[in-house]
Amino acid sequence: MATYEFVGSHRFDTSPTIDDNWTILCSDEQDAKIMKYDADKNNLADHVLPTLTLVLSIIAVLTNIVFIYFVFVGLRTKALPFKGYSLLLNRSITDFFVALLTSIFVGLRKFDQFNATAPDPHEHGKKINLTEYELDYLIPHGRTMFTLLLTVDFWAVAGAYGIMALLPFMLIKNPFFYRRYVTKKVIVITMIVSWLIGAIYSAIVVCLSSNNVFNLFNSANDLIQWTVNDEDYVLSISNLFIVTVAFAVGSFSYIFIIVYLYRYSAKIGGLAGAQLAQIVRMALNIGAFATTCIVMAGFVALPLFLRSHIDNLEELNHTDRCQAVVKIFELSYIMAIWTTVAMAGWMLRIILDPITNIALDIRFRKLLRSRTLIKLSNSVTFTPNKFSAPSFLSRSEFLRKCAERNVIPITLSHPQGHYFRFRSPSDMDPSDFAAPVKRKKLIHIRFDDLVI
Repeated sequence: MATYEFVGSHRFDTSPTIDDNWTILCSDEQDAKIMKYDADKNNLADHVLPTLTLVLSIIAVLTNIVFIYFVFVGLRTKALPFKGYSLLLNRSITDFFVALLTSIFVGLRKFDQFNATAPDPHEHGKKINLTEYELDYLIPHGRTMFTLLLTVDFWAVAGAYGIMALLPFMLIKNPFFYRRYVTKKVIVITMIVSWLIGAIYSAIVVCLSSNNVFNLFNSANDLIQWTVNDEDYVLSISNLFIVTVAFAVGSFSYIFIIVYLYRYSAKIGGLAGAQLAQIVRMALNIGAFATTCIVMAGFVALPLFLRSHIDNLEELNHTDRCQAVVKIFELSYIMAIWTTVAMAGWMLRIILDPITNIALDIRFRKLLRSRTLIKLSNSVTFTPNKFSAPSFLSRSEFLRKCAERNVIPITLSHPQGHYFRFRSPSDMDPSDFAAPVKRKKLIHIRFDDLVI
C-alpha cells in the first residue's frame, strides 16, 4: 500500500510527497495520465526550457551589446540626448547582465552533465543509469543571483520608463524648473537609486522566501513538491501590489502625458509639439514594459497559486489518494509550462526593447551610417589629382562689362568648365516671377530639452 505524508506546520503549506507505489492504487487510465504529465513535464523542464532560454538569452546579449555601443557613441558625440538615452542605457545594461548570467547558468545546467550508474533501490544487485551534474553546487547560487537580477531588472525598467514618461510633462508644465533642477547629475543619481531600491528589495525577497519560485534552474525531478510559508504568502501579495501599481502608474501617466501634450501642442505648438513627436516613439517601449509587468506579476503570484492548489491537494488526499497523485503531476506540468512561457516572454522583452529603439529612431541609422563612412574613409588613402588653377581675370572682366551694360549673366555648362554669357529677357523662367513659396513653420527645440 502506498503511503502519503504531508510535511507541514503552522508556518508552511507543503504539497504531499509521493513514492513509487502509486501504480498499485491507480487504474490504467489514471496511470496513463500520470505518465503523460510526467513525460511532458520532463520534456519541458529538461529540454525545451533550457534550450529556448539559452538561445533567447544569447540573442539578448548580442542585441543589448549593439545597443549599448551605439548609445555610448551617440552620447559621447552628442548625437543622442543624454537624459532619455542614459535611462535606456541603464535599462539595457541591466538587461545585458540578466541575459548573460542566465545564459551562463543555463548552459552549465544543460551541458555540464555526465551519465553515471547507481544501485537499483528496487532490485538488489542491479544498477540504473543516472544523469549527474558536475557543478550542481553552483545551481542554488545561480538561482539566487537570477532572483536578485530579475527584481533589479524590473525596478530598472520601471524606473527608466516611468521617468522618461514624466520628463516631457515636467518640461512643458514648468520649463524653468526642468532646465534648472533636472540636470544630468540628477538623472544619474536617480538611476543609482533605482538600482539600490531593486537590490535591497530583491535581497529581502530572497532572505524571507522559503523557496525560489523562479524554477528555471530546477530539473524535472524538482518540480514535484512545493512549499509555501507565511513569508512567501505576504511577499507575494506585496509584490503583486507593487507590480500592479507600477503598471497602472506607468501606463496611465504615459497616456495622460500624451493627451496633455496633444492639447498643449494644438494651442501653441512649438516645444509641446516637438515633445509629442518624440514621446510617441515610446509607445512600443511602454508596451514592452507592460509585458514585463505581466510576466513579473505571474512570477510573484506563484505562491498564491501554489498555496490554493496545495490546500486542494490536502483535501483531495483524504478522499481519493490516487486522484491526488494525478493532480500533483498535473500541477508539476502546469508549473513547467508557466516557467517556459514566462522566461520566453521575459527574454523576448529584453530582445525587442533595444530593437524597437534602433528601428524607430532615425538618429541610430544616421549614427550607423556615419560610423561606417568614418571606417571606410580611414581605410582608403586619397591621392590628390593634378589640376591647373583657373584664371579669374577673364571672368571678372566679363562681369564688369555686364554691369556696365546693365544685363544679368547666366552660365553655360561646357565640358571644359562653366562660362558666362549675356542673359536676355526671353531666357527668364516664368517661375522666377511667381510669388515666393511660403516656407513651412519649423518647430525649434533646444537639444538639451530632448528627452528621447
